[in-house]
This record gives sequence, structure tokens and C-alpha cells, in this order.
Amino acid sequence: MLARLLVLTGALGTAGALSLVPLFARGVWGAWWAPVAFVAVVAAVGYGWTRLLQVPVGWGVGWIVTGTGAVGALVVSLGGQEALAWVPATFAVGVVVAFVHQMGRRDGRPRLVESVSASVTGQAVVLLGTGWLVADAGTGSLAPALVGATGCASAALVMTLPWPRPLTLPLATLAAGLVAGAVGAWVVDGVGVVQALVIGAVAGATTAGLHVLLYRQPTTSHRRAAVSAGAACVMAAGLAVHVGARLTVG
Repeated sequence: MLARLLVLTGALGTAGALSLVPLFARGVWGAWWAPVAFVAVVAAVGYGWTRLLQVPVGWGVGWIVTGTGAVGALVVSLGGQEALAWVPATFAVGVVVAFVHQMGRRDGRPRLVESVSASVTGQAVVLLGTGWLVADAGTGSLAPALVGATGCASAALVMTLPWPRPLTLPLATLAAGLVAGAVGAWVVDGVGVVQALVIGAVAGATTAGLHVLLYRQPTTSHRRAAVSAGAACVMAAGLAVHVGARLTVG
């Protein structure tokens, strides 16, 4: 149960950082705090990624994941309206770095394929998260990010329940959509109820799906692995929130 709570903590902390920090940053702290919060979450993912996937390469994979996410945040923050256009190039460079890292190993390179896969998967997760930085889809509204984060948090809460996966997975998606729809109706302006329901359900489904893939005993019994798993589950929903906003808002 402790592992589930730690994963939930990582997910809720990430949802809050990626939605509430931009809200305060826009009017109080300065716009640059949003990418700073994003990089902090990326660091949380990278910190426990090696432990989570149980690859024997020390801290190298975690640093690669964190570095790729930081570069992605920089590229997206400076990219303007076409910010996400440079993310595939960032990913390509990251994959090359992952292979170079493996070439530099001097331990006989045990479990080489697993190590490369862990690096590339981590890079994909954090770069999917760059969608949170442009979740407004050019509308200038923070409502899509708040709605999406609510959906992710709701899904994470449902996935914490010790129930069979065939039950919690659809229930998490349903809860995410309904709660996000309620937030869109009564809490935030700039997004309609139906649009909020769609964004929340898509974000929640992404979070719940990655939870199924990453939540494994005994790896998530380690604190940093569990927090990394929770953060990654919400991170990966970034692009889904951005796409959902583009299709439904504005």
C-alpha cells in the first residue's frame, strides 16, 4: 500500500506543479517559472528512472532523461507558435546520446538492450510532457492545463485503489472525464463542459494506462522509483492535453 501512496504522491505533485505553477507564474512570479517547474518534475522522473526499470547503469540513464527533458523545455519555451515542431529533433538527438552513453560503458555492457530501451522510453515520456507547456493550444487560456491536470489527478486516485485492473482502468478514465467536466463547468472559464470532459478523459486514460505499465512490485516499493512512476504517469499526458485543447478549445 505504501508503494501505491508514493506513486499517488508523485502523480498529484506533478499535476499540481504543471497546472498551478503556470497559473501563479503568469501574474505573480514571471512566465519563466513554468518551464522551471517542468524541469523540476523532469528531474523527479529521471531521479528514480533507473531504479524503476531496474537497469544496471548507475545514474547515467537518469541524467540522460533529465537532460533531454530540460532541452525539450528550453526548445518549447523559445519556439513560439510552432514550439512542438522541434521536439522530434530533440528526441532524435537524445536517442543518439543514449547510444553514445552505452558505447562509453566499461562494465561489459550487461543488459544492453534493456538499458537503451530505458533511456529512450524515459526520453519519450518527458518529451511527451512538453505538451503541458503549450497546453493552452495558442488560446492564452490556462483552463486546458487545469482541466487536464484535474483529470490526471482523478485517474491517479482511482488507480491507487487495490481493485482489479479491468475495473480500475475504465473507472479511472470515467472519473477523470466527469471530474474535469465539473471543473470546466463550475471552476474555470475558457473551456466548455464537453471540451473539459474530453480533455480530462483523454488525460486520465493516458495516466491510467501508463500506471498499468509502470506500477510493478517490488520496484515501486523504492521511494524514488515510486515517485518517478507517479510523475511519469502525469508527464506523459501532456501531449494528449495539448491535442485535446487544439481540437476542442478556441
